Amino acid sequence: MLLSLKEKTRSNYGAGLLRFTQFCDSHNISKVDRCPASEVIISAFIASYAGLHSSDCINGWLLGIKWWYKFQGAEWNGGDMLTMVKKGVAKLVPTSSRWDKREPVTLERMHCLLRGLDLSNAKDAAIYAASSVAFHGIYPANFASRATITGIEYASFNIPWSKTTGTKGAKISITDIDDPMTPVPALKHHQKANMNVPNDAPLFAFETSDGDWAPLTKSNWLSRCNKVWTAAGFEPLLAHAFQIGGCTEMLLRGVNPDVVCVQG
Repeated sequence: MLLSLKEKTRSNYGAGLLRFTQFCDSHNISKVDRCPASEVIISAFIASYAGLHSSDCINGWLLGIKWWYKFQGAEWNGGDMLTMVKKGVAKLVPTSSRWDKREPVTLERMHCLLRGLDLSNAKDAAIYAASSVAFHGIYPANFASRATITGIEYASFNIPWSKTTGTKGAKISITDIDDPMTPVPALKHHQKANMNVPNDAPLFAFETSDGDWAPLTKSNWLSRCNKVWTAAGFEPLLAHAFQIGGCTEMLLRGVNPDVVCVQG
């Protein structure tokens, strides 16, 4: 059961258990009444954080407590009262805990990258290729191998892990579009600019000035993109903006929503 949870999930669930324990300690709730706790105690726990944290945060804590009860073979006493209290807490979420709307990466921004990056530079070539692929909703959490690129008018490669399939991985396919930022030529240029990088290196690895190579990290990639954008008068963006923008662009081009879903 423990192995079913990712490390980040364990950390989030642990935070909920810690907060619940602190709540029970502060109200002198006996250990017997903590597991399983009554619906009143659980509801009082999340109500105590009303106006202090986001609903997502508090719901995450509840999931951690609920999972812990299952692990202990204890009953979960969540019902109508808890549901109503959760709705009340959601209405009291402070402004500081609400996410601002995230702007998408647009074609205009992609063209800005194409003009602003030095594609004769090995690292910038890798950055532009990663950006072009990311715009199509395909920026894997784990790296794919350089040796897996195939095709002429399309490219496909396997990723060893995805959010939906886990370690089963997935096959990613991208196709050319009628636009200067089309992804396949960007990938080909990156491979040519970094032809001395070993085939078993990460897909967007690049050659360094000392003749060695280095993997392109998320922070490295995004900071370079934002440097180009801010120089051109754009606001900086987060990585997820590529998927938002890529999805929007596909829909604007008339791509069937089911196909967009398959793209991720």
